[in-house]
Amino acid sequence: MGVLSLLFTAFLSISATSACSSCGGDQGSSGYPRFTRRMQPGDVTAETGPKAPLPWGQINFIHTTDSHGWLEGHIKERNFGADWGDFQSFVEHMRKRADSLDVDLLVIDTGDLHDGNGLSDATTPNGEYSNTIFKRIDYDLLAPGNHELYSSVVVNQTYQQFTKVYTDRYLASNINTTITGENVRLGAPYRYFTTKRGMRIMAFGVMFDWKPSAKVHATIQPASQMIQEKWFQDAVDYQPIDLFVLIGHNPVRQDEYNTSSFGLVQGAIRKRRPDVPIQGFGGHTHIRDFKCFSERSSALESGKYCDTVGWLALGNIESSTYNGTRTPSGVPAPRKTCHASLNDDEEAGFAGDDHQMVMTAPTTIPVLDRRYLDWNRLTFAYHATGSQDIFDTLEGLNTTADITAERENLNITHRYGCAPKTYCLSCKPVGHERNIYTLLQKVMSAIVINETRADQARIIIFNNQTVRYDLVQGPFTLDDSYIVIPYEDTFKYIPDVPFAYASRLLNELNKPSMSNERRSLGDPAASRSINPASCLDPSDPEWAAAMDPQTGLYQRRTLFRRVLPHDALVPGYKTADDLGTAGDGDDTPHAAYDPIENPHYIQANAGFLARNDPRTVDVVFSSHLSKAIPPVLKRLGFKDTGAFDYTPANITTRTVIPENDSKNKANLAIIEYIMISVGLHRQLHASILGSRAISPQTCLVQPPSAPAPIMTAACASPGCSSSGSLRCTSLGWRDLDEPGTFFSHRDVDRWHYHVYAEAGDASLPKNEIVSRCIGKTVYGDVAVDGSSNTQPNDYSEEFTEVELLRTTSHYIGKNAAAENKRRESARVAGLFGMPPGFMPEHKTFTMP
Repeated sequence: MGVLSLLFTAFLSISATSACSSCGGDQGSSGYPRFTRRMQPGDVTAETGPKAPLPWGQINFIHTTDSHGWLEGHIKERNFGADWGDFQSFVEHMRKRADSLDVDLLVIDTGDLHDGNGLSDATTPNGEYSNTIFKRIDYDLLAPGNHELYSSVVVNQTYQQFTKVYTDRYLASNINTTITGENVRLGAPYRYFTTKRGMRIMAFGVMFDWKPSAKVHATIQPASQMIQEKWFQDAVDYQPIDLFVLIGHNPVRQDEYNTSSFGLVQGAIRKRRPDVPIQGFGGHTHIRDFKCFSERSSALESGKYCDTVGWLALGNIESSTYNGTRTPSGVPAPRKTCHASLNDDEEAGFAGDDHQMVMTAPTTIPVLDRRYLDWNRLTFAYHATGSQDIFDTLEGLNTTADITAERENLNITHRYGCAPKTYCLSCKPVGHERNIYTLLQKVMSAIVINETRADQARIIIFNNQTVRYDLVQGPFTLDDSYIVIPYEDTFKYIPDVPFAYASRLLNELNKPSMSNERRSLGDPAASRSINPASCLDPSDPEWAAAMDPQTGLYQRRTLFRRVLPHDALVPGYKTADDLGTAGDGDDTPHAAYDPIENPHYIQANAGFLARNDPRTVDVVFSSHLSKAIPPVLKRLGFKDTGAFDYTPANITTRTVIPENDSKNKANLAIIEYIMISVGLHRQLHASILGSRAISPQTCLVQPPSAPAPIMTAACASPGCSSSGSLRCTSLGWRDLDEPGTFFSHRDVDRWHYHVYAEAGDASLPKNEIVSRCIGKTVYGDVAVDGSSNTQPNDYSEEFTEVELLRTTSHYIGKNAAAENKRRESARVAGLFGMPPGFMPEHKTFTMP
């Protein structure tokens, strides 16, 4: 988690989360209701099941891609709640079903295992633990993704843990590495093998054309050159071959945003072997898609982030050595075909759109069908065993348990706060309060500051690849911070750019004509489709009625009792592809969802005067845009485009650091600097503090963003006459960065006090309970109920703006927030007879 993720985490855990008080619980680890016996703790299971059994052909395929470390599953989303242990059980059962049906089944993955989830990204190096979990699936064919090629450390990790382990099953036909000191392939150039039932297959693994950094010791050979290589042509010409399998981290469809070499490679194979079927499996664009290149050539792409399992059934394959069943009994059979005329565009890598789906089963061309499975236990069990009661395998259960243990060990379940609403990528346009980039604009403006140039107006440019996932309503954990922004980016800036040029920069970057230039500059556009089920609109009355107010999840009972099947559908994938109209290939029916496309680039402004445009501004941008911003400014007429570091280099240090790391103090100082610079404080991650995790008692975060009012201690508001003792408990305050119980903070124009008192005291006037517990006089109506040491509640007393004015004179100094923190901590600690600085978990005192 780099500076963007760090800043976003800091801001969200204070600003976006502090308003949410609906995430109750007494522990820092995020927890949710359990509806099944398996999956990860807190995962919720799907309510809508598959529409029909899967078709089975002579040879069948399970496909995964772009998992990005999401092996824990989607804990907050019903559609995708299974974890890698559940998937492992699914694969084991499906292989047994294939044996019982006397057909072949191959399991394939097409890369991108890193960058996107705490389970993969919270280790050093990235993926060190998640790779060991991933490899528990005995894949038949695999290929690396571009996220395996962003770091020399990860390239070496890939070579050691995948190339050497999977040998010829790990395919990298056009990827070389010098990580060993010699120029070798990162995987096998091809694999020729015979399946369990005698089908003879030639497989290639081809990455899309791009150029990794020279620092990572990896190179991509353009596909146009690869297909001219003698080894490739000899492999294509080899006899006998019943089926070509083309896999790779490669979009199955070329469009204006995504470069694909699949069309080119399949065209080269087709020229030499026109009668042998070609089946492709791609990735990278994070969508569900099926592409027909010709009547004997097609490719499947299967989503992202462990939200989709791709299924493909293929039949009518001519093979003299196949000894299995051609049409298995008792299960549906594939009956669709691809129909397209091979043209020059396809052979050049740009497949035409003249294909049509034909519902016949000719004897000379393959029959096939695909299905996109939602990643949940209900789906897996339905297709594998018919029941969740007999679904789990010993190996799968062990994997689930190991994931749970490692998540706890990495402390990625640690809760920073609570998101009051879902901030989505594409359910609302930029500018709407619920669009995540609108939130990020506020984060950038408030936090991205170079103190030496703080008075200089600045524009901050970032693109729609900055955020990778929605920030879902509910507890905001360390894991969520990796999920939302997984990248390590610093900030660069070009100083003193005339506003006449800078004001035109955003529009220039977002011009349609920039799409090809964006690719050439290493700035790929965002996926053309995102996970729609993670971007629901809680403000919609129909769905709001079904939402759990504490977790932000859809309530099981509410959805289950709906009568009409259409009404029960949850928004989600509704895929249109070359084999069918919207929803035809989706295994689970979903309500339609039309995502809104964000602009490629977004801008935040800071330091601008209210009425006048500045003469010059600093143009600030995230470091991965270093090749994109300067050329555009030059084209606009500004020549002095040298870029410099805008933030300290070491600010990119992750927030998760080993406890004994010698950099702890420095990192703590950096994070404190970020917090204090905008008057925000939060409970810092335990490993940075060099102590064990300290968990807040509720989701309510209480930052001392302004001084608390100091008043003379009194029994209660004017006129009170109550006598006797009052017992108050300190539940919730265990660390100086989270002095929750007897602390106050300002929210808009009100002060909030959070007080605990025992149930027996509930008969006292509410003002008096609050006053006596906090040692200050409070006025007006307060919300106080009874509680006990074991079941605390939050009580809030709200001061009006007029009452605040009477206390402002008590604070004089440059840093009122820090002074308030010191004084309030010392004062409340004194009530307990404790020195300032630390409070025990439970401490009861009696007010006279």
